[in-house]
Amino acid sequence: MKLQFRHLGFNGRSGAASAVIPGPKPVSNLDWPAEFSIQAGFFIAPKGAALNITPDFSASIPNSQNMVHMNFIWEQEVPGSERVKHVWPASGEYRIAFAEMLAGTLEFAETELPG
Repeated sequence: MKLQFRHLGFNGRSGAASAVIPGPKPVSNLDWPAEFSIQAGFFIAPKGAALNITPDFSASIPNSQNMVHMNFIWEQEVPGSERVKHVWPASGEYRIAFAEMLAGTLEFAETELPG
């Protein structure tokens, strides 16, 4: 299964991100597949900083002294047109993958321009 970002909004210190885990393709092209939808709000703070809230999950941003802290807002199946029971990954699996992808993306949110 794949985890794919669908949206990333970032204002420098906080933002929101959404991703999906696509379900299997239906037999007919007239039907649409189910997906598992994930939405999270996040903020960035220096490693070791005192936090006023307890995040659901945190990850270290590579090559940085910062952490990204996430609160998951939405985590559920969006049914497809076929009413088939799907087995989705456990939250421990997709939350780790989501956090690593987000931290890796935020690593490159800023770069130096030549000159």
